[in-house]
Amino acid sequence: MIESRVFTFRTRSALFGLSVLLGVAAGTAGAADRPNMIFILADASRSVLMTGQHTGRTHVRGNARGAAQSLRDEDVTVAEVLKSAGYATGLFGKWGLGEVGMEGHPLSQGFWRGLEKVPLRNKVERTPRPYGGFEGGWATERNEYSHDLIMREALAWVDERKDSPFFLYLALTIPHANNEATRAVGDGAEVPEYGVYDAEDWPNPDKGQAAMITRMDRDVGTLLRRLAELGIAEKTLVPAGHQEGPLRRRYPRALSGLVAGEDSTRAGF
Repeated sequence: MIESRVFTFRTRSALFGLSVLLGVAAGTAGAADRPNMIFILADASRSVLMTGQHTGRTHVRGNARGAAQSLRDEDVTVAEVLKSAGYATGLFGKWGLGEVGMEGHPLSQGFWRGLEKVPLRNKVERTPRPYGGFEGGWATERNEYSHDLIMREALAWVDERKDSPFFLYLALTIPHANNEATRAVGDGAEVPEYGVYDAEDWPNPDKGQAAMITRMDRDVGTLLRRLAELGIAEKTLVPAGHQEGPLRRRYPRALSGLVAGEDSTRAGF
């Protein structure tokens, strides 16, 4: 049986939970007694969760250009607190709080290691109109999937850090849709294959959303099994959260098996 402590929450309750976990981690005297932490995040308010600030006070409040999309030197992140307590800190996935040359770059915000930007071997049609200052597009020839790369590198990092306290921030790219693809071709639910949903009589966006949730569920299970294999499951806390509730108006069939009012990615965990 996998004994990792897995918690699921949405943004409002996440700050209280993280403050408790930080107190446990930073206040424990011996390194051997400190719990590992793996924070799994699917499409949430990253600035709020990294800094613990209210949305009305945090510096980054949405998609923007330049410094408005970056944390500042004076902002204190979860990673900085845990790093000062002797934790190895790693980020794999979305960041969105500061690019290279900005104060909010993850290596300036408490992370020892981040998955560097890696160009995927896909052919991409660029969008003619940038959104929020970011150039976007969609793949017309798909050879690599960012989620699979993120999970592969994160698992390897856990293998390397198993013998000392670590904090892994796993900010997954799914199940978020590619908005540029939605606007251009009517289907932004990009996924390598539909899997068990391929034969369903659903629109392709519904199949893709369901397949992304299933893929995420599978890979979180792989991570939990890896912790058990490494013998560190019982000393690893795994909070998992997101901001969005189920978008029933967009993907009604993909979410039709959920209890009314239940979060889509929560059900996936």
